Amino acid sequence: MTPATFLSKQQLAPTLFRVDFLPEKPIDFIPGQFIELVLPRPDSHDERGNRRWFSVASAPHEKPLSIITRFHPSDSSSFKNSLFSLDSGSELLIADAMGDFVLPKDSSLPTIWVAAGVGISPFISKARFMKHNNTKRSAHLFWTTSQDEPLPYGADFAAVLDSVFVSDKKSSLTPEDIMSQVGADLLDRSLYYVAGPEKFVEGFIDKLATLGIPRHRLIGDFFHGYEA
Repeated sequence: MTPATFLSKQQLAPTLFRVDFLPEKPIDFIPGQFIELVLPRPDSHDERGNRRWFSVASAPHEKPLSIITRFHPSDSSSFKNSLFSLDSGSELLIADAMGDFVLPKDSSLPTIWVAAGVGISPFISKARFMKHNNTKRSAHLFWTTSQDEPLPYGADFAAVLDSVFVSDKKSSLTPEDIMSQVGADLLDRSLYYVAGPEKFVEGFIDKLATLGIPRHRLIGDFFHGYEA
């Protein structure tokens, strides 16, 4: 565990926030990986305790270390309420990054990114990393949200991706939307990254598999405790 300082929170949309931390020493991570936050005081009313996993939304070259999460005081866990009540300068712990929701080392492999709601977080890290390093690879983003909100960091996505497709209703995004936007040749060669609430990810991956996409090219990242 690495000691870290809570810096600030920034509202990106009515219930969507970026939260910034400054670790005591750099935390190495690959865009797409996640960390565990440990708050200083356990909450006896939260059966899951004082720990939660979050995808890193910042890029490796950036300071501070950032996550993106949803928050509404009347409809959030006691963990979230505790996190959002921290004063700037409060101390907490951050575990080393882990996870395999990362881009392939072979940049010639095309990728298709599918995100629901706060599942956009790991893709923000990927896009900002690609922009910083001037990385060239074929990538298309499909994002859906049930909230009235813009695509976070839309300019960064537009700068590095081949296309960006945004749907404002979670139920309206289907594999057919992807097929209508991306050529058949690309569909057959792409790696598919799907992130968001568990039900969304499992359902979307199953639908892609029934359409003939091999399971080994379908990579999921579950966001537990979220509906969108």
